Amino acid sequence: MVGFVGRGGVWDSWPMHFVRGRALVVPCAVVALMVLAGCSGGAAVIAEPSTVSVPSMALSPTGSVRSVRIDTSLTSIDKVIAKVGPQGEAVYGWNRLTGVTKLEGKSGTFEMLGNVHYVKGAGELGGFLTVTTANGSTLAMRFDGQATASADGASTSFDSGITVIGGTKDYVNASGTGHWAGSRSAELGGAVQFHAIVQLSS
Repeated sequence: MVGFVGRGGVWDSWPMHFVRGRALVVPCAVVALMVLAGCSGGAAVIAEPSTVSVPSMALSPTGSVRSVRIDTSLTSIDKVIAKVGPQGEAVYGWNRLTGVTKLEGKSGTFEMLGNVHYVKGAGELGGFLTVTTANGSTLAMRFDGQATASADGASTSFDSGITVIGGTKDYVNASGTGHWAGSRSAELGGAVQFHAIVQLSS
């Protein structure tokens, strides 16, 4: 609707008004909303925004758990060992041993960095194990266990748990636990037969 100016003055009609010779224009959008409200007999209803469903982004595991066997014969290449006590019965120190092995069919080298605290040939041992394959992949583990001397003292057996620390390349996401057992038929620092099973995920 519009308003007209007559001889008797200004005739106003909404939504346009001629007041004192000047037109006031109400925006069309506002007019449309008000008209819709009037037609509905109540306040205008604004629809709620629709809900968008987002699919799950859960990641898949990096690898399956498998049982991995590691066997080797280790030779001491360096050590620092000390004896204490009235008869020198307590022994402590560290030992570095190396050998060759296979890890999941891949040839590699094996290194043990071990520390010991024995009394009469038996006691605690622990340290670190590293397997390095031909392509430069490494698997790093730590171990904590016990050494037990035979009755005649001629040999020592080992029993130890293993925890995987991590690795590089093929084993960069490695985790797991395991166990190793072994024996030594010579004095501390002699060759060690090593046999391990690790439940490995990488």
